[in-house]
Amino acid sequence: MAANEPIDPRVRLAISQWPEDAPRGAVSTFCDEHGISRKSFYELRKRALVEGLAAVLEPKSRRPRSSPSKLTEQVKVQAVQVRAALEASGLEPRPDQRAREDARDGPGPGPLDGVVGADLP
Repeated sequence: MAANEPIDPRVRLAISQWPEDAPRGAVSTFCDEHGISRKSFYELRKRALVEGLAAVLEPKSRRPRSSPSKLTEQVKVQAVQVRAALEASGLEPRPDQRAREDARDGPGPGPLDGVVGADLP
């Protein structure tokens, strides 16, 4: 079983119903037979005891609880205010923007443009 594949519901059910008095080495054998880690086994078993049987049968969502790159509304408002203040003062709000435009459009005429191709002594 690949590391990112969810564990089969039948295996989850067997883990949730695992006997307390299982013989020594039974967990390792079970995990080897089903291609899961002992860590996953014990995490599912703990989840079954804490959250109940139904919680174990479905995999947990892998979606993060929060998005670290998501900006708060306060930060967005502040960014718009700073940009407006820069534009009002005549400064470029994004100095790197000129470099990107030059790279896209090509540089303007340079000091030697008239000399290139001319006959030199």
